[in-house]
Amino acid sequence: MRSGGLISSTISIVAATVGSGNISLAYAFMKNGYILGMMTIIIGAMLSFYTGMLIVRCSHYTGKLRYEDIASSIYG
Repeated sequence: MRSGGLISSTISIVAATVGSGNISLAYAFMKNGYILGMMTIIIGAMLSFYTGMLIVRCSHYTGKLRYEDIASSIYG
């Protein structure tokens, strides 16, 4: 896998999400209860989706594919 490629980026995101998700899921339900815990997880998922779509829009706008290149293009 090449650095910054689609496959390696996807694997990295999934590994980070699954690792922290396993720990935080039980904790969220323990502290908040079933309803508020579920709402918190759904809101978190919606925010993650939204920020992911912002990165995709920035990628289309700049014509760059790697996150580092997108950030460098936008912020200089």
